[in-house]
Amino acid sequence: LELVLGLFIAMVINSRFPGRGVMRAAMLVPWAIPTVVSAKLWDVMLRDNASGVINQLLLSIGAIQSSQAWLANPSLQIPALIAVDVWKTTPFMALILLAGLQTIPSDIYEAAD
Repeated sequence: LELVLGLFIAMVINSRFPGRGVMRAAMLVPWAIPTVVSAKLWDVMLRDNASGVINQLLLSIGAIQSSQAWLANPSLQIPALIAVDVWKTTPFMALILLAGLQTIPSDIYEAAD
């Protein structure tokens, strides 16, 4: 999952558009946050009461009817942890793939057009 999302992000950032530098910097924020801080932030966001940010968001848009116990319900634990892991590691994958894309000479791109 991280590979597919990382490749998509790397391909978008490899193209030229206004604000590309800002997007590169913003992309790296989840990866740059220390893991302990990231884990605590996600713990707060995934709280199973109405104070959890994820529950508030999903309740406000009508996606769920009541607050979910994201980390206590066995059927929701793995999807929640996968989402957190994807959020944390996709930027690193995108960075590695972007470095690879930028090593491709421009004449290869011109030949492909």
